[in-house]
Amino acid sequence: MKIVGLSCGAHDTAYCIFENGKVILHEEYERFSRIKEEQGDVLSFLFERQQQLDDVNIFTHFFMKWRGGLKNIYPESFNKLEKILEKNNSKYIEISHHLAHAANAFFSSNFEKSLILSLDGGGEETSNGINKTHESSFCVFYGHNNKINKIADFGISLNIGQTWSKITKEVFKLSSGPPIGNQCGTVMAMAAVGKDFEKYNLDMMECVKNHNYSKFQEWSQLSDEEKFKIAASLQYCTENVVLTMIDPIFSKIIDREKIENICVVGGVALNGLLNNKILNHFKNIKNIYIPPVPYDAGLAIGCCQYLYYHEFNHDRILTEINESPYLGIQYSEKEINDSIEKNNLKIEITNDETVIELLNQQKIISIFNEKSESGRRALGNRSIFADPRSENIKDILNLKIKHRQWYRPFAPIILREYVSEWFEKDLESPYMNLILPFKKDKYNLVPGVVHFDGTGRVQTVKESDNNWLYNFLKKWNQKTNVPILLNTSFNDREPIVETPQHAINCFLKTKIDYLYFPQIKTLVSK
Repeated sequence: MKIVGLSCGAHDTAYCIFENGKVILHEEYERFSRIKEEQGDVLSFLFERQQQLDDVNIFTHFFMKWRGGLKNIYPESFNKLEKILEKNNSKYIEISHHLAHAANAFFSSNFEKSLILSLDGGGEETSNGINKTHESSFCVFYGHNNKINKIADFGISLNIGQTWSKITKEVFKLSSGPPIGNQCGTVMAMAAVGKDFEKYNLDMMECVKNHNYSKFQEWSQLSDEEKFKIAASLQYCTENVVLTMIDPIFSKIIDREKIENICVVGGVALNGLLNNKILNHFKNIKNIYIPPVPYDAGLAIGCCQYLYYHEFNHDRILTEINESPYLGIQYSEKEINDSIEKNNLKIEITNDETVIELLNQQKIISIFNEKSESGRRALGNRSIFADPRSENIKDILNLKIKHRQWYRPFAPIILREYVSEWFEKDLESPYMNLILPFKKDKYNLVPGVVHFDGTGRVQTVKESDNNWLYNFLKKWNQKTNVPILLNTSFNDREPIVETPQHAINCFLKTKIDYLYFPQIKTLVSK
């Protein structure tokens, strides 16, 4: 069975090719348009990228009845789709927004059963039958084997995603959409700097709980120091309110069903601090899972998974291997070499050991390897690596390459087997969606990846996650006795690079020292 999943709303346009229970390809429009979160015609994007669709059994999207659906938004492209449906004798099916989110989380996990929390800025859910929908930003589901069922729907009585987007734009004067994307993560980074923020909590609770934004104008005029406190209060109140809402539901079902697993999904799942608080709050919960693409681009995947497992009743095959986030296409050696030659770059045939020595010499290396990873986080195939032992590496990266605020942290990427030695909790975080506290005696060993609050947004790596990356980290550890590298996305205020030419463009316009193509063992310099 071959299914094409589509995602096209106000942002995060993407499509997914799903065949016999596996994601074959997932592509996000922004990676090709080079504009973060740009809305586009998902069908036109699909037709441009995929010429052969004759064997597709089902096309699927989430409900958008308030806009008339894809047929109303992109009539010309939908007309072309209808011709394909008729030719293939295939179907077009729409499902609920949060149900697709929940499916993306649960069916990508290796949990037999789990509670699932879906939080975002809002989407359409079914009320009384398929033709009647309502808006919701907060739903709870229960997943067991190949079925998902909704157990709570709070509608828009609590809209964490909307609140964060509004305060990001109106108070902090940061972007909340195209062309540089939603910068709620920047506000989350600010929260670690804010101290003595309690004086804002009463008003902030009104903001988060009741959508009372009356203080925004006043707050927007405050000093940077006070804005850090506001960010800290926002994070604190968000955690408090979400836990208060879900505690009675989760606690009851955890005890009754003997559940040890939680999935978190939706755009708010990118808030790693909240994910940690949820995990820590429920003492019987041992595992938490956030998919590689928890925001709306992941709905293209979730729609396919829901139909395949829940509706068509296919069995799941559970393994200990994490779902691969490397869902893009793999560019050929010829495509890479043609791009290098076209730009007249200096080429050196090399190996991992040479690149590791350059990192040891405090050089900054960009990586372009095999399939691109889907999602907001670069996970080693479209990354920039640096030595985390350097005390000034954060300033160098922020000022000379990433061109972003001084308080933005950088992520530690670590061999899975060393997590317990370096962090207070021994958890797996393959997609960089958990924020863990470093052990205090490790702060001075890797200052480049320790945030102001002593935490790091961790990416753990097993050999089954990414063979090349795992062995590269092992070689780095053998060289330095540190199983951690600094990992940040290969971009500069734009979407993560997708093609070899994108990689070269970013390399040339920044002060990255080298560009490494492990796939063809080639190192490039300017």
